[in-house]
Amino acid sequence: MDVVERIRRQARLVEELLGELEVERSYRGVERLVQLIIRALLDLGLMVIVALGGRRPEAYSEIGVILRELNVIGDEEALMIKIHSWFEELACARL
Repeated sequence: MDVVERIRRQARLVEELLGELEVERSYRGVERLVQLIIRALLDLGLMVIVALGGRRPEAYSEIGVILRELNVIGDEEALMIKIHSWFEELACARL
């Protein structure tokens, strides 16, 4: 599978998860879907970085910075990715 197809699949996964989030009503269900969406978006960002030949991030929090360096996103989006990446790093630390 080529990189572009992998990116398309990942984008569809994010869309599907967002659709589930719209109808989920339980607290734990919402919490888990938000975690999955954040992880899927970070993975999507990594895929875009690889596709564009960007430098490898040392932490999730660098994904937004690198995407901004590659002119994929702006400053505001980069900051949002950084904030959301902290949740992912906290979730991984809890395990």
